[in-house]
Amino acid sequence: MERLALDFVFHFSAADLLDNQRGKLSEAQSAYIRREALQTGGAFSGALTVVFVLGVLSSNSTAREATLVMLIGLLLVGAILYWFVGKTELAIQARVVKAVTGELSSGFQTMGARIADRLLIADQLLPVTRDQLRALHPGAYTVYYVPGIQKIVSIESYSAEPTDRPVMPTLITEPIDDTSGDVLRA
Repeated sequence: MERLALDFVFHFSAADLLDNQRGKLSEAQSAYIRREALQTGGAFSGALTVVFVLGVLSSNSTAREATLVMLIGLLLVGAILYWFVGKTELAIQARVVKAVTGELSSGFQTMGARIADRLLIADQLLPVTRDQLRALHPGAYTVYYVPGIQKIVSIESYSAEPTDRPVMPTLITEPIDDTSGDVLRA
């Protein structure tokens, strides 16, 4: 039952997991990550484009000023698309997956006014959704992720008996950097 829930929540199949165990990103996972990046990048770019167009139309600017504002807007849209799509493409192009095994702990980081969920396993801090966090229970796991974008692509539980207790969150007040060697390991 737990395995099926993890498959569903983390969007992977048994075939994907086999590829991940060999250190490879499957075709299906690559397509899913690419589609997710395009949707997110497209949404942000579209919203920014609408804001710039409405700003130009509602202002009393000259044609030269309007052109300059639109060029700046195009540059920002390009930067956003690179951030979401280009960075993702670079990461998945190598088709490499890394694995980390250990006890899970979760946390959340404050990034300005926004709070982001993170999963801490061994020395890796990986982003997760709330649904993914709810599907995890204390225990030993192997987490497979795409380096560069830190995207979890599959996960295996090694706990003999799953508990009903969710992974307990803690506040992570500073970025975790493994280079110092001071990181508490799970």
